[in-house]
Amino acid sequence: MESADALTILKEAEGGKAFRCVEYSITLAQALQAVGIPARRIGLKREGASYGVGKGHVVTEAWNDDLGKWIVLDGQNNATWHDGQQVLDAAELRERLLGGEAGRVRMVHHGSRWIDRWNGDVQRREWIVYFH
Repeated sequence: MESADALTILKEAEGGKAFRCVEYSITLAQALQAVGIPARRIGLKREGASYGVGKGHVVTEAWNDDLGKWIVLDGQNNATWHDGQQVLDAAELRERLLGGEAGRVRMVHHGSRWIDRWNGDVQRREWIVYFH
């Protein structure tokens, strides 16, 4: 069952509970909103997916005033998506995927305790399919 709020999730995490991308996105979005940054959860699906484990992923989009746009924040992977130096929103990332330009896109990792070895090419291939 999905925990509905960041405070509940954080309390359960303190007790050692592990979480899915859903709870990471809830916590990240609510933390950003708490400091005045507009944020929303985005549910992603693989091509042809209607249900099942590993068929979807949940990320957060946050509004960035400096860029004047939304940007994708993957709380579970502590990553953002880029095309060159441009940070992407979910729609831009999907456009590149569907337009055959997925090779231009990088998944940039910002450090994580649960990912020992980050291989950007492997991670990009694994996670970009959810933006279909």
